[in-house]
Amino acid sequence: MLDTNSRNSSSKVIDDDEVAKIRKGEVDEICRDQADLFGLKYVMIRQGPHVTRSVNINGRPTMVMNPYTKRLVRQQQPADRHMTVLMGHNIENLLIAGHIYLTWDGNADSTIHLMADPKNERKHLSDGEPAVAIQYWGMARGDVPPLRLLQ
Repeated sequence: MLDTNSRNSSSKVIDDDEVAKIRKGEVDEICRDQADLFGLKYVMIRQGPHVTRSVNINGRPTMVMNPYTKRLVRQQQPADRHMTVLMGHNIENLLIAGHIYLTWDGNADSTIHLMADPKNERKHLSDGEPAVAIQYWGMARGDVPPLRLLQ
């Protein structure tokens, strides 16, 4: 658990991987609020707040070689800060996946919020993509392991 009293008084810019540790309560609350809108009990945070997305062509991800690991990985492009989530009635009955777009400046001392004005705040839109704060779609085929389960 993070002891907020032991932090430096100056703001610290942190990596996206650290967000869940430092702002876990805010992230969890946003996810629970979204699940409540659908009457769903389970939320899996597939990926915490991040600023990239996969490049897809004809609905399939574009793969590139990682020069360090020599493994194929999904090609990434800049995106507005968002979380990737899965929601359902229980862990065996996940119904929807989606992106929840966030307002957060990346500073450890600032608060994470659901994006309030996506028409003006979203900067990385593909052709025809709506400027919305939340996007959901039906579950894709295959198993998708969770990063964290909220109950």
